[in-house]
Amino acid sequence: MFVDNKNDSLQISHIAYKFAKTNKTKSKLMKKLLFLIALFSITLVGNAQPGSSSSSQTTPTGATYTLSNGSTVTKTSESLSNSSSDYNVVQVTNGTLTLNQCTLTKTGDTSSSGDESSFYGINAATYCAGSNANLIINGGTITTTADGANAIFCYNGGTIKATDVTVVNNSKRSRGLHATGSSSSKIYAYNCDITTTQETSSVIATDRGGGYVYVDGGSYVANGRKCAIIYSTGDMTVKNATGSSNNSEEGEIADIEGDNSITIDSCTFSCAGSSRGVMLYQSGSGDASGYNPVMNISNSTLTLTNSSACFCEVSTAVNATLNITNCTLTIPSGQLAYINTNTNWNNSNTKYLALNLTDGTYTGSVDGDATATVKVTIAANTTWEGSIDNAANISTGDTVVVNGTWILDKASTPCQLIINSGGTVYTNGYTLDTCKITNNGTLDTTSTGVTSVNLPTIEEEKSDGKTYNLAGQRVNADTKGVVIRDGKKLIER
Repeated sequence: MFVDNKNDSLQISHIAYKFAKTNKTKSKLMKKLLFLIALFSITLVGNAQPGSSSSSQTTPTGATYTLSNGSTVTKTSESLSNSSSDYNVVQVTNGTLTLNQCTLTKTGDTSSSGDESSFYGINAATYCAGSNANLIINGGTITTTADGANAIFCYNGGTIKATDVTVVNNSKRSRGLHATGSSSSKIYAYNCDITTTQETSSVIATDRGGGYVYVDGGSYVANGRKCAIIYSTGDMTVKNATGSSNNSEEGEIADIEGDNSITIDSCTFSCAGSSRGVMLYQSGSGDASGYNPVMNISNSTLTLTNSSACFCEVSTAVNATLNITNCTLTIPSGQLAYINTNTNWNNSNTKYLALNLTDGTYTGSVDGDATATVKVTIAANTTWEGSIDNAANISTGDTVVVNGTWILDKASTPCQLIINSGGTVYTNGYTLDTCKITNNGTLDTTSTGVTSVNLPTIEEEKSDGKTYNLAGQRVNADTKGVVIRDGKKLIER
């Protein structure tokens, strides 16, 4: 969050002016005060922070090689480098440039606050901008060791195709594949190997103004904080890829802002961050418009390694959709989704998540604070072992629609439960409180729906002090009825 210093300073000046008018006997003093405040106001505006429209330079200063005359050029096995601040190594604004097995090196930090490099490609290694600009990179390497040095940058309608390229970014604010400025800014990447090492350097990204990125195959690794494998303010598709975001503080698989989309198909990704695996939100920074993010994840294996992280967080007021199909998810925290007012944005308006689970077995709770509303839909031939709003008051909007199987693993409080034909809900010994049930399937309050049960041994029963039901499943200590505790059958009333 940033403070709009310009508006604040104008308001201060206006208040001082009104005060001066009503204190004529002290007019000389007030004139001096107004002068000082005006000077202070100018200083505030000049020192506005990123996000407050303080960006000034919107084009790179220059480049080692520039193609702008509309011609078609091919370079093979050449080494190109640039060490000047705010320069590119290669710049294409009109024409088609093909780089075959070339070596590109970028050093020299950007002189900007960071917005210029993130939004406009200042200081990027490769820069392709404009509807008549095309850059083709076949093989070779790109190495950047500079603040704000994005490796492959596409802006304002340019088109880039990168195949079998190896990229290493060694400094902060340096993304791998990066498209901005327009939905017609397009990057197509095939079997690339990209690693970023420092903070704010997501590997596959779009930023202000949006863009389109398509990735098929390859490896994508982020090692810095505040990094995701995929960060979207546009439309992005990543398939047949592997990758990881390895920072334990803020390393994530995918983040999406505003009316934009991410599609992940047939990928193997992991993250080590303590907050979340994926996030759908609207930061309010101006980088993306709208409030309807959509994330599609299919045929993939996604692994969270931090026991504190939920799989999905919806952190601001959006109408978010998360579709998960035929996936294997590893979530040590046991929390599949969390919808809440995150203090980073402090947006207390209503947040909505439509979570659609298809073709698989998924586990974990879906939880939210008082600002949250969620709808979980379980498709046919799909099982969800989890809970919704465990131990919370019944929400006025939370809904579970069951076409497959829902097995409760904690007490749950959806407002509406809809069991369609062919759908089955097993309460599994837990309390299920609802405002309304529409049951055209099966609501089983006696059996577990679990095909195999790991029964505790006699020694475990005697020593662990835990409570089990007659099926051998662990239950809450205050569970009523016949239970097993310390190897003995008890009747809890």
